[in-house]
Amino acid sequence: MIKQVKEVFENIEKYKIVDDVTLVGVTKFREVADIKKLVALGVNNLGENRPQELRDKYDLIDNVNWHMIGRLQENKIKYVIERACLIHSVADLKLASAINKEAIKHNLVKEILLQINTSLEESKQGFDSNELEDALKYCATLSNIKVVGLMVMAPLVENESIINDTFSKAHDLYNKYQEQYHFKYLSMGMSHDYIIALKNGANMLRIGSLLFEED
Repeated sequence: MIKQVKEVFENIEKYKIVDDVTLVGVTKFREVADIKKLVALGVNNLGENRPQELRDKYDLIDNVNWHMIGRLQENKIKYVIERACLIHSVADLKLASAINKEAIKHNLVKEILLQINTSLEESKQGFDSNELEDALKYCATLSNIKVVGLMVMAPLVENESIINDTFSKAHDLYNKYQEQYHFKYLSMGMSHDYIIALKNGANMLRIGSLLFEED
């Protein structure tokens, strides 16, 4: 684990084209003891795919920021609304409205990312480039959520040009709306493609399996 984490941090410095990059360590199905080892190595932002796992691990690990990165069902929002510092994968307006409603109950403003689908894969959730502007306008009318950026997943392919194109288009959309909506985060890049994401302006990575590999 030590070697892999060190290598990821080194690659971030080598390939990033922005000033700061946040590394989110994805802890899906990981034991608490292993997660604590990761935190001890300097990864203090953690991401969970499942709301119940985030809820259950939240009080067991100190001095970290939790991110909800997986698909979120409306009836599970209650598990993460006060625990996740950021909800990454808001892929439709119904979910955005539901998060807003739950945030009102807790008297907080919840930061979210809108998931976009720049590869136009039918299997991928998210807004395409033609839908994004209307989605941003709608979310701006909701009192207790704030869209602070975009999230994208590249296709699971070996063709790097396809991955690059997906990330490049996401970066273009991020730049297009960043000033108007005060974006902070472009969340893209996972274990197999994070270097390509960094080269395309990612400032938040979601990396899991690579960080937990044994030395």
